[in-house]
Amino acid sequence: MIQTHHLTSTYTATHQAAHAHAHTTMLALFAALSLLSYASAASRSYAGYSVLRITPTSPEALAMLKTELPVALSVDWWREPSYVGNYVDAQFGPDDIAQAKDILADAGLQYEVFVEDVQEHIEKSHSYDTRLKFSKGNDVDFDYSVYHDLQEVEDWMQVLEKTYPDLVE
Repeated sequence: MIQTHHLTSTYTATHQAAHAHAHTTMLALFAALSLLSYASAASRSYAGYSVLRITPTSPEALAMLKTELPVALSVDWWREPSYVGNYVDAQFGPDDIAQAKDILADAGLQYEVFVEDVQEHIEKSHSYDTRLKFSKGNDVDFDYSVYHDLQEVEDWMQVLEKTYPDLVE
């Protein structure tokens, strides 16, 4: 009986160790795949992608934007069609932009190029020179036209709190 108990304990301990090793290996694999996925997404280029600003002036134009355009081309709405007279922003890839302009012209829709090159726009908004000037300590100007990460927003809020203590806490 003692010998059986010893074998069972040995089997259980070995099984638990193998299970723990497999669990650790799966966690490491999951972490590696997550990092790889993040790196892949972060390195995606939008070179040659453009954003067109279009204002539908009739119910027919609005319907065309909502139904026909997405079927004909790959479109990424930055601002979706909602009602007549309200502009929309539509992003098109380099392979679709010329055709998008032709479709809009054929439908009698006027548009303007809102962002000529999305990748260039991304790089400009993330460049060091266009970021927070106040981080260098020589100005307290916050540029609302560029992207700021959470730390920069929190830093700006602290500057506001110090500059206007009676208004911000």
